[in-house]
Amino acid sequence: MPETPEWESVAEEIGVSATARAEELSLDQWIALARAYDPHPLKNIPQKDGEIFDVVDENDQVTGQATRGEVHAKGLLHRAVHVFAINRRGELLLQRRSMLKDSHPGVWDSSVSGHLDSGEGYASAAVRELEEEMGIMGVEPVEIARISPSEATGWEHVRLYRCEYHGSLRFPCSEIDTAAWFPVEDLKAWIKARPEDFASGFVECWNAAAMLLREP
Repeated sequence: MPETPEWESVAEEIGVSATARAEELSLDQWIALARAYDPHPLKNIPQKDGEIFDVVDENDQVTGQATRGEVHAKGLLHRAVHVFAINRRGELLLQRRSMLKDSHPGVWDSSVSGHLDSGEGYASAAVRELEEEMGIMGVEPVEIARISPSEATGWEHVRLYRCEYHGSLRFPCSEIDTAAWFPVEDLKAWIKARPEDFASGFVECWNAAAMLLREP
């Protein structure tokens, strides 16, 4: 396990006094604080407005490139993946997004999800997101659905993948509050009763793939 950093050095790094109270920290400082004490080896993988994404048209053909910030601010069509991980009991892995996230904080989401980098393929992005977000390696995600861009998906062309996984999980706590396995039938009832507990992109993926996830 990595050594826990001294509070004084962390306070200096994030730009606060060592005697600062919790309510005095800004959102950016809370995010930096969470990262400083996060033991996840991939915690410093950036999600910045300057990341470059491919901009695509309605047919998912690349028309140019733009930064993450531009894509989201202007509602440009771009690409993303979601992955549903299933264990041997037929349960679906969900993550609850950190309250520090700038979009959909504190709600439940797909096992993993993320944007494609410029020039990256969908399948490669699915494998990368599994490793980065959950520490899942050595699996082969299989594409099970495609979802057209809409306001609900954040104007993303989404490809949904499924994989089987039975091992341990390791996620960055600055991005994910917790993760849990849920029986599919329980999820059906939960989503119907309280859709607001879930990210809108996940609900779109669920609606596209729920019939493929039925318990035997």
